[in-house]
Amino acid sequence: MATVGILERPGKGSNVTRQSRSVPATTWYFEHRVRSRRPEVDPARCLAVIAEPLSTEVQPDGRIRFWGEVTLPGETEPRILRVVTLGDGATIHNAFLDRGYRRAGAP
Repeated sequence: MATVGILERPGKGSNVTRQSRSVPATTWYFEHRVRSRRPEVDPARCLAVIAEPLSTEVQPDGRIRFWGEVTLPGETEPRILRVVTLGDGATIHNAFLDRGYRRAGAP
């Protein structure tokens, strides 16, 4: 695994990295905004998508989008999870179930 830690926002200004071996690197936004609103999104699922994406795309701001299939507990059909990392490709910034994803060649 790449860099490990949580980027915290202790006050206004820059983020500070706290190191930990048990969790992937995430931003303050992911920990405090995304995970509180989207309980189905967890770092383990995000890491699985980053490790084996269906597709990837670099955003104009340098962040990287990864799309991958995940099967949620209690469901039988896989869904598409979009994970957005910082430019390093490892620090998770955002993630959500993407209902609008279309596979290449699909109508």
